[in-house]
Amino acid sequence: MLLCYLLGSTPELLAKNKPNLFGHILENFVFNELLKLNHNELKNVDISFYRTSDGREVDFILEKNHKIAAVEVKFAENITEKDLKGIKELKKEIGDDFVCGIILCNTSRVISFDDDIYLVPFSALWNS
Repeated sequence: MLLCYLLGSTPELLAKNKPNLFGHILENFVFNELLKLNHNELKNVDISFYRTSDGREVDFILEKNHKIAAVEVKFAENITEKDLKGIKELKKEIGDDFVCGIILCNTSRVISFDDDIYLVPFSALWNS
């Protein structure tokens, strides 16, 4: 990642020594990959984020034809209910327009975590 190089580090060192900074860099990387996929495949998907006044958030909201998918980015391997709070809040708020929730994380394969929430490996961004 170019940004890590410019910071004089590697993704591995940043993840270990500066996890908050690495989290921001990882989210930025995912955002750029989503933009590329959206542009290259002519999907015309609106990309935004979700944040409530009490601090619940979802990193990326993908919307097309009033249908919404929520994407959360977690470097962790173990995902807990706490990691789903923002997605579940959004799902409750928008109801039937919610298509699915995706947690991009360090998993080796797609795993169904909840009825319509899935753990998805980062590699899905470039192995579509």
